[in-house]
Amino acid sequence: MKKEDVIISYIGQDKELISELKCDFCCTEIYSVENIPLQENYKINIILFDLSVDLLKQIDFANLHKIYSIVFIIKEIDYDLFFNMQGNEYFQNCILRTENLYRNISISISNIISNYNEKKDIEITKSILKKYNKYDFTSNMLKNITHQLRHPLSIISAHVSALRLKIDLGEKLDDNDVLYCSNDVIKYVNYLSNGMNDFVDFLSMDESETSYFYVYKVLEKFSKLISFDCKNNFITYMQDIDIVFMLRGNIKQFLYVLLSIYNFSSNAMNKNISKDDNKYFFIELNHIEESLVIIVKDSSEYIFYSDNSELFNFYITNDSKYLGLYIARQIIKNSFFGDLSIKSSEYQYESKMLKGIEFTINIPLV
Repeated sequence: MKKEDVIISYIGQDKELISELKCDFCCTEIYSVENIPLQENYKINIILFDLSVDLLKQIDFANLHKIYSIVFIIKEIDYDLFFNMQGNEYFQNCILRTENLYRNISISISNIISNYNEKKDIEITKSILKKYNKYDFTSNMLKNITHQLRHPLSIISAHVSALRLKIDLGEKLDDNDVLYCSNDVIKYVNYLSNGMNDFVDFLSMDESETSYFYVYKVLEKFSKLISFDCKNNFITYMQDIDIVFMLRGNIKQFLYVLLSIYNFSSNAMNKNISKDDNKYFFIELNHIEESLVIIVKDSSEYIFYSDNSELFNFYITNDSKYLGLYIARQIIKNSFFGDLSIKSSEYQYESKMLKGIEFTINIPLV
């Protein structure tokens, strides 16, 4: 293990110390524990906390400790308070702020490097990703189920309320009104039932089962799963799937990739574009040099600067949309032996110039 394999995230106010660290290590200055990037290109991610004990007490170290190595810089006057926080593995690496501060930091980092167990680290990371994967997946599914239920339930409620109002006002109920309302209610009850069956079928899919499947059939399921989110958020969904392709892999994982991309685009469009403006989400299938190329575009006006931008960084925050894209890329890479890339895109649709994100999924067919 070398120093080049280590990235240090420093949170504190000591500008002189951060300058020294940058001379010998790859180091970045951060300003909030809620926005610490996990740098995939480095084997060891270290957070260097240079904060008062009172501030440290406000931080939940449970999840941070699982992902990062943590080093604390403590003033001598605060040591007794810090000592009372100890008693578990989170607070092992404590350095007193003395005249030998930088030397002691270097020794502590060297110890972390020498004790690094790559195999164990990979196992822990996989375990954490699996946990957050389930959280992200459940969150996305609940979001879609909520949208599926809200619209038909509001229509059913409106019909029943209209009939109830006529009764309360002493008006005579017309048979045609009752028949119209009851037919509409039955129609939407059946829709709800079918929608719930779609989600139950999806959730019951075996994540470990591998088989051949038609891409267009998966896109049909995908279209049903996002239909009410599109309707409620005024998103126009368009797909070009004239070509028939078969893939070998897990259908549930493939659907998860599409849903992760859609959920990120939907959030970005809702944030950047008003309801009065047009929102678009496109999926196009192509056959290029023995590969299936799926191009997904939106009109979110989301701007980023490189393929390794924040979109594919793994953040430990309450917002899981970044994690969804990270996992989507890992699925395409590890389960379908392909690649998921992104770029900013500007294109024309029906005489309108649209700007947003273009996701490209490239999967070998051989």
